Order: sequence, then C-alpha cells, then structure tokens
Amino acid sequence: MKAPSPTALPLDPLRDRLRRRRVSLGLTFQAIAARAEIRSAAYVFHIENGQRVPTEAVAVRLARALGEDERAFAAWARALQRTDLGTVLGATRELLEDPELASFAEGTWTPPDEMGEERAATPTPATLATGARLRVPLIHSGMDPGDALRPACPILRTLSLDARALSDPETFVRPFAYVLGSETVRRVPDLSPGRIAILTRTQGSPAPEAVHGVRIDGRIELARVLWNGRDLLVLPAPGASDFVVLEAKDPATLRARIAGTIARVLHPAHL
Repeated sequence: MKAPSPTALPLDPLRDRLRRRRVSLGLTFQAIAARAEIRSAAYVFHIENGQRVPTEAVAVRLARALGEDERAFAAWARALQRTDLGTVLGATRELLEDPELASFAEGTWTPPDEMGEERAATPTPATLATGARLRVPLIHSGMDPGDALRPACPILRTLSLDARALSDPETFVRPFAYVLGSETVRRVPDLSPGRIAILTRTQGSPAPEAVHGVRIDGRIELARVLWNGRDLLVLPAPGASDFVVLEAKDPATLRARIAGTIARVLHPAHL
C-alpha cells in the first residue's frame, strides 16, 4: 500500500522570514538558540518548520536575536496560539501593519527569491568576498533607536560599509551609528570626538571593557558598566564621581536598559 503524502504546511511569511534571516546570517540552529537564550536547538528547528508554536516570549527572543521586528513576532505567536477571539483580532491588527503580511492577507504575497533577498541587515559569510555592503542607519548622537528593525528616531543618513573591512560582520544585529561628540564621550574620554561609533544590539551580560549605550533619563549615554545581577552600575570617566545606579534585577530588565554595544569606531575618512 502506498504511503500517504505528507501534508504540505500552509504558507507563513513570518516562519519563512525566520528561516531566511537565520540562513542569511549563517547561523546554525544551535547558534540561534544560544543567541535567543533558548535551551533546545531542536525547539527552534520545530518552530521554523511549523511543527511547534512558539510562546510569545520565545518569539520575541528569536526576533531580537535575528534583528527582526519583535512586535510583529509577538503578535504572530499570539495569533498562532488562538487563545480567544479578542487575542486573535488584536494580533491581526498588529500583523497587518507589516507590509509583507498585509500583502499575504490580500493574497498577493509570494516567498521571496532567497538568492535575491535583501532583508538581512548583515551580509552572509559566503558573500563577503563579493563586495557585500553592511547598511547602518546613522542617527543623532544620544537618540534612542528603540528595539525595532528600523530606528524609531529620525535617520540622518544610511552608511554603506564594505563588509570585507569589518571582522565578523555577521555578529552585527540591527546596528546603528552615532557621530561621537564631546558630550557623547564624557564618560569614555578614550573615544575620540568626530569618529563614528557603530553599535550592535546583540546583548548578553555586559563586558566591563566594552562601551555600551545605556538608557538614562530618555537618552542614550555611552559608558562602561558593571552588573551584579540586581543593579547596573554606570561608570563615570576616570577621576569623576557621577556614578549612576539603575535597577536591573534580571536579564530582561538589563536588556531594556542597554540599547546597544559599540562594535566598531571608524574614522569618517574610512567610510
């Protein structure tokens, strides 16, 4: 007797986007699980292949790890869970704000050609030798870019950087850039005003030697920090005493406090 054919999964633009983004970054299931603080790589595999429905928290962590829109992925998880009509309708409103999902609802969406996909903000290792560019939005120094794929503040211009000139460009997640000014570097005077700082929103426990963009009173301040699991200590410039202590009682609160980490500092002449 002939075995029945497996049932094809229905199209799902966000599941497709999850896979394309992971592949474009050259990440294995193990690597994306580690980035998203998910214990099981198999769980990510099953989500990507439509065999498991992620919780809202897991969907947000996956979006954050991949540099995708956390709000859209959270709504996606709520809609997939179909807990009640109100939840589904609320999630639908948020999902339809995404142009790709709106076209899916209208029946005009088709899966993009993977080789021509330009959604990823980071070039893949396979394309580094072919002159791939890393596009980074430059925003006003001290402005908060928010957590979405596109900065929530005005973009001055978009930098186009030669990925071959950057070591490990695939580590950049939703990067943004500041032109460093004297006020911007007051806590880190070893940084030179006039240079351009590229920040990545990849986050784990803050490293004492790294410079982070910290949310303080509605602005981003560049500083080195220490975290004891309860509070985030924002360090002053050497010899100064303007310490700032921010409550950060868990990793989620810590992520909300830190907008990004400086990954590169470039001279404008090198752009």
